[in-house]
Amino acid sequence: MPKPKNKTQYEILQDVKYFDDITSCQIIMAIQKQSGECFEKEYYNQGDGIKENFVSGFLTALSSFETVISEQLGMESEGNQIKAIQYGDFSISIVDGELLRLALISSEPIGNLFRDKCKILVDTYEEKHSYDLEKFRGDMDIFFDFRQEVEKQLDVKLNYKSKINAKSLEKYEGPKSVRKVLETMVKMGDEFYPVNLPPILMREAELTETNAKYYTYDAYLWYVFEQIESPK
Repeated sequence: MPKPKNKTQYEILQDVKYFDDITSCQIIMAIQKQSGECFEKEYYNQGDGIKENFVSGFLTALSSFETVISEQLGMESEGNQIKAIQYGDFSISIVDGELLRLALISSEPIGNLFRDKCKILVDTYEEKHSYDLEKFRGDMDIFFDFRQEVEKQLDVKLNYKSKINAKSLEKYEGPKSVRKVLETMVKMGDEFYPVNLPPILMREAELTETNAKYYTYDAYLWYVFEQIESPK
């Protein structure tokens, strides 16, 4: 199958890595940098089994001497900032702003595209809550809109249970073989998680793993997936 229209191989691989990052992310934690306190967290893909309080405390302690021990703990760093920490079976990717730190817990360090989008999230949320973050005294309710901002800036809805939106599918310009699989799912009334769609496309549409992931993400961007359930 030819590569997607108007996409270089590099762009395709970037999108696929981003899809992998989003669908393997288990927790997104928002931490006030000065206090080190986690004021909001979002769970995905069974992430509620991770002891996030320990992670938050670890990151707080780390901030005071991160440049000294980064090499000893197997950390990926850039300048004086740590980008990722390997912790057991998990990777903790870190995205810093002036007042806000995001910690993303997943199976491996996040790629550049996901990191760039997270930086936009940090900058946007800092601008919106600059006073609240600077004068933070433990009031968590102020940050009630964090999930909404995460959903706006990141494609975390790829982790939500979904069904095919038939009207959006009619407008979708993906390959015929992909559309055929999705049309069958409409007829069957299937509910699914997008992360589980690539193996189906590999089997039924005979796509490579890369193309199957790419077209899953592509269909998502065309609003072909209608979210019916979000993580609690």
